[in-house]
Amino acid sequence: MFVFTLFDNIYVIALLISVALLERTKIFHGEDLAKKAEERFVQQVQKRQTPEDAPLVMIPNNSMELIRVVQTCIPSESNSAIRRLFNQGAVSINGNIEKDFDSNINIPKEGVIVRIGKKRLFRVRVS
Repeated sequence: MFVFTLFDNIYVIALLISVALLERTKIFHGEDLAKKAEERFVQQVQKRQTPEDAPLVMIPNNSMELIRVVQTCIPSESNSAIRRLFNQGAVSINGNIEKDFDSNINIPKEGVIVRIGKKRLFRVRVS
């Protein structure tokens, strides 16, 4: 007789869902693109690593308010939506969660990695 814990059940369900999504992607987009998408998902979402092809955002000054840096990365978002992202702890700079959107940041020559939520990543450098 097998006894499964709640964690085991959640793991099995997540595994089944990922297999089903991989198969669906194979059907619609082909096996090569499905494997690339799976690798990117594992790298970016599960392991929280920065992909090499993250968009590069150039800013004019090496010292700016954090909210202005994020607005440069996602110009379609409103100021209040960006403030909510900060309050929720969804914005991180080089892996450090930032909650104070009014503070200044000094961008070094090599730039910084800005993560907004789980999936949006940007490399920010000074122009």
